[in-house]
Parts: sequence; structure tokens; C-alpha cells
Amino acid sequence: MTTIAYNNGLMASDTQITAGSTRERIESKIFQQHGLTIGVAGTLAVLNRMMINGIPKPKKKQSFDSYVLNELLPYARVMKKDAHGGESEGDWDHDSQLLVASSDRVAVVGLADGSVVSGCADEYFSIGSGAPFALAAMYLHQSADEAVRVAMQFDIGTGGNVVSLATNEIK
Repeated sequence: MTTIAYNNGLMASDTQITAGSTRERIESKIFQQHGLTIGVAGTLAVLNRMMINGIPKPKKKQSFDSYVLNELLPYARVMKKDAHGGESEGDWDHDSQLLVASSDRVAVVGLADGSVVSGCADEYFSIGSGAPFALAAMYLHQSADEAVRVAMQFDIGTGGNVVSLATNEIK
């Protein structure tokens, strides 16, 4: 799958994608738009559709949590369904997640079950198959990019290069 980590204003990810026993590389699994940094773990088609089509623009004075729950989550779930030819949810992608960060808030979004867990930007978060390793590394005071490197050592679904974006560099 992947590892995407957030810690102290930095989001990092690996660049490996896996299809069965085939491993390939992509440029990035994280992007910035509308003042947010977003990482996508799970289906590559969801990432591609969100990067190509863009994400909904937050409404003026809309809180981060309201935007994630009421705008971004429903939109991402449509992107996920469209990526699979309109099939209803099933075994084909039960674990797609988003990691969304603004300058002061972070959220983990589960696309299959519609779950949203949010917190302050001074906390650390991780998604993907290597998340347990990345979380342990960040608990031990490693940066987000170092946490992804740690995950690469233990998770076969994490590999390639490490790409990172700082939330304070959003334009």
C-alpha cells in the first residue's frame, strides 16, 4: 500500500505503488491545493482523480473539521466510487484513506467507512500499511520523512523515494 506521515508541519510519503506482485514508482502521493496538504493511501485512481479534477474549495469562514466532513469526505468517496466504475463498496478497496493538513489542523479520513479523526497540527499522524512503523518513529521524535524511511525498512508495501511537502509553504 504506502506510508504517508505528518509531523510538525511536514507531510511525507513514499513513491512505491503495488499491484499484486508488481512494484512501480510514481512522482508523489501528496499534493497541495486550497491551503491544504493532502496525502492519499489506497487506490491510485483516487489520487489521480483528485489531483486532476482538484478538490472542492472550502467555503469562506468554514472550519477545517466542517470542510473535511461535509465537503472533502463526500467528494473523495465519489472519486473512489468513480475510480471503480461505479461499483458499490466491497472487498476491492476497504482501506483507502486521506491524510489532510492545514496550517493548524490535521485529519485522517477513511473513505470506506466515512470515519474522520482530526487533531491539532502539533500532533503526529500516519496512514497506509506502514503507518504503525511511522507512528513509532515519530513517537521517538523522528520527522515525517524519517518516519517514512523507517517504514520502508519494515513494510513491503512502502518503498521508492521519500517526497515531502511543508504545510507552511502552501501558497
